[in-house]
Amino acid sequence: MQLNDFITLTFDLDLNYELFFELNTLFIPIVNFSVDDQAFVLHAILANKKALPLRKFSIETSKVNKMNRDILINYNNKIFKVFGYRINYNRLVIKGMPKIDY
Repeated sequence: MQLNDFITLTFDLDLNYELFFELNTLFIPIVNFSVDDQAFVLHAILANKKALPLRKFSIETSKVNKMNRDILINYNNKIFKVFGYRINYNRLVIKGMPKIDY
């Protein structure tokens, strides 16, 4: 999924939702993000960290150029490509699959 698609899909959601990455049965907080030349990378850390709220995500992404970058998730130095999300209570739970480079 590209950043511009994600922003469009989440535009009218509750800005208090917190961002999580779902891996198997774990909900892993997304705590920050970075941008490089090719992708927008969400960083998920399984620790006592507070998850990034959608409000802060929306504000910060509004400052990003090149909205057509893929969204990736970095968890334990493994990269996952975002393909969707779902709402779970007060969480916006992002779904991903391992990124395979050919």
